[in-house]
Amino acid sequence: MTEEFNFVDLVWHELEFRDQTSFTYAVYETGVTYIGCAYFYPVGRSRPLSRELLVHDVDVSWRVTPSAYERGLYDTLYRALQGWSVVDFRFRAPLFSNARLP
Repeated sequence: MTEEFNFVDLVWHELEFRDQTSFTYAVYETGVTYIGCAYFYPVGRSRPLSRELLVHDVDVSWRVTPSAYERGLYDTLYRALQGWSVVDFRFRAPLFSNARLP
């Protein structure tokens, strides 16, 4: 991703956050090292809404940097998001929509 495209992407996420239509969070290891992002979207936004999707109340996805992936942090972030989405955000039935789930 180019620096210019990343800036546009960040502005887009800021607008979504402000309008409360989705929430994007940068993820850091021990508060210092950036390792990726987590996304909370309304169900039906990233794929067509269907009867099967209606049982979910949020669509959660994430990505990590290549170095974080090599260190196994993709799976670690998935496990953290499973707890975070239910305990801290109080969603009842999150959908984890990444193409590869641990």
